[in-house]
Amino acid sequence: MEVAAEETHIDDGGGRRCRRYVIVKLGGAAVTDKTRHRCLREEALAAAARGVADALAGGATDVVVVHGAGSFGHYEARAGRLTSSAPGDAVYKTRLAVAATCAATAALCSAVLDALVAAGVPAVSVPIFPRPPAYLPAALEALDGGFVPLLHGDAICADLRDPAATAGVQSGDVIALQLTAALLARPDTASVRIVFVTGADGVFTAHPASPGAGLVARILVAADGDDGGGGGRGGSGDASSTRTRSGIMALLESSPRVVGLVTQRSSDEGAAPASAGEEAGAGGVDVTGGMVEKVTTALRLAATASQVPVTVHIVGVLPPPAMAPLLDGRTPTPAVLAVRGTHILQPRWASAGAPA
Repeated sequence: MEVAAEETHIDDGGGRRCRRYVIVKLGGAAVTDKTRHRCLREEALAAAARGVADALAGGATDVVVVHGAGSFGHYEARAGRLTSSAPGDAVYKTRLAVAATCAATAALCSAVLDALVAAGVPAVSVPIFPRPPAYLPAALEALDGGFVPLLHGDAICADLRDPAATAGVQSGDVIALQLTAALLARPDTASVRIVFVTGADGVFTAHPASPGAGLVARILVAADGDDGGGGGRGGSGDASSTRTRSGIMALLESSPRVVGLVTQRSSDEGAAPASAGEEAGAGGVDVTGGMVEKVTTALRLAATASQVPVTVHIVGVLPPPAMAPLLDGRTPTPAVLAVRGTHILQPRWASAGAPA
């Protein structure tokens, strides 16, 4: 393992270890059935865990795993009105709602942790309750110690003495944002890759089961503070596939960050799956915004004005041999972009010489 670590922590010529961090977010729709309360997708979870294990066995290091609440927390959060816009009114009822949500997410976290450890991943749980981002030092310390930190969306409470006014929920997508900011602040960071594993194979121009729905294979974004050289989005690679706009396509076409889209027709190789995916909400209960919020977060991450690559990849639950390269920060950009999914990045990071 020491040899693998030496290969991954590259010396940049200045005596520093340049570390290629990977954050993998297991979406609630990927590892749970969001239409059924506390229903785990055991095979999908096991496959994702094996993918992480295979990446580590291949010499990858510096992997962080985050998972959503899925059907293990959204139901309780909704019942307790734990959203930023409608917190519970009564202090006692709010405390019970927070406790119930934390209990549900802890049950899912235990299952994810069991799957990772069974696959050979040295994962340790790092809770975000009560007030993120206070969890960051513990997560980074575990990462530096050679562990794989496991974090998850959960109920939070900014002021434990006043839960009725300050209780809410924080999604795993927001955790990914906070982790990325913290990793970019480290002097040894060479790249940060964020992999969202969802209930669909990526972002689609319409519901994945709809006739003619196309996969958005690549989304090019301008760095924050840069208008992309043209002040607007470039043309889609397949205009006919976007005539029926989904909420996500409306978001992409209106976002000042997006400067180009590449789409695939459903008849292309690797066509859109027939099953409903997270692009349409994946059914069930979701109090944190679903796929639209995920894409919004992904655009924000990919547009980070940084001197090191920050790339985002939205994929389905892939077989472990296909997942492992994504989770190995040393995998070069062309190999990562060849994986079926939606890849979101700045044009400058798409070149063969820059790692994803």
